[in-house]
Amino acid sequence: LETSEVKAISERYFASWADRDPDAIAAFHAENSRFCVHLGTEAVIGRGAVRAAAQDVFERFPDFSFEIHRVRYGDDHWVLD
Repeated sequence: LETSEVKAISERYFASWADRDPDAIAAFHAENSRFCVHLGTEAVIGRGAVRAAAQDVFERFPDFSFEIHRVRYGDDHWVLD
């Protein structure tokens, strides 16, 4: 992927979190995705587990939001701070 494509994908992914949409979040993940929400829980594996983890974040933190400090892009990845 070109960096511009990675940026476009990341922006849609960030928007799915901002919209609090577990289905949209999960759709970005593969069936074998490994995902960790860094809440002292183990990483989950799989699209369904990612959806459940995102839903859990929204239930545990009703006022969930985030600020993007910076994003660094490469040809096939991004790093969010």
